[in-house]
Amino acid sequence: MSEGPVVSLFGHPTGERKVSEAAVSVAQEALEQAAAGEVIGMVVVKLHHDGLASFHIGGRVGGYSIVGAMTVAQQDLVDMARGD
Repeated sequence: MSEGPVVSLFGHPTGERKVSEAAVSVAQEALEQAAAGEVIGMVVVKLHHDGLASFHIGGRVGGYSIVGAMTVAQQDLVDMARGD
């Protein structure tokens, strides 16, 4: 068995940890807004370095406005994945 790096189906090494300045910026902005009381609930969807994804729900998230925002975000992600 090879001792080299694990390679994904697309030919890229998997499991590499690299800081995403864009992800850090978005997370910091959300944290600052929550600490200031501007954000009272959120859904956080994360893409991990190994290609897996996870989500967390916290705070007051009832109501349809957050569901609508998630629907728009989902469509934006699909468009990005398609290259639109």
